Amino acid sequence: MGTFHDEDQGSQRGKNSAYAVGLDDLVFCHLGDLGHELSLSQVSEIGSVDVLFIPVGGFYTIGPEEARKIMESFKPKITVPMHYGLPGMSATFDRLSTVEDFLRRDDNVKRLNTASLTVMRADLPEKPLIVIPKLR
Repeated sequence: MGTFHDEDQGSQRGKNSAYAVGLDDLVFCHLGDLGHELSLSQVSEIGSVDVLFIPVGGFYTIGPEEARKIMESFKPKITVPMHYGLPGMSATFDRLSTVEDFLRRDDNVKRLNTASLTVMRADLPEKPLIVIPKLR
């Protein structure tokens, strides 16, 4: 689905694409460099999502609060935050929020020791889970 990389319909950073992909019996949604909140019709068009990849860093994409609202509108079983600031990043990216800015105390969070994640329908958590892959 066509979206934008900013809140001004792409006039600042251009267009973005959000993808919902069915694989076996799961739906994965990757929101790319989404720069605005999704409308109800866009959420409806994407439909039910099992695993959501969502930017949370702000400045270049949506920030933690917008990401939280979008995540709550989809109600995925697993959310994987992306596009956030890490210690040691170049000054170009020092404006990005961290993944900690996205997380809340009551979140069910799993920090992986690897950069990969295997998901099967039978293993989906009952309570929504935020998965943080190891990036460094």
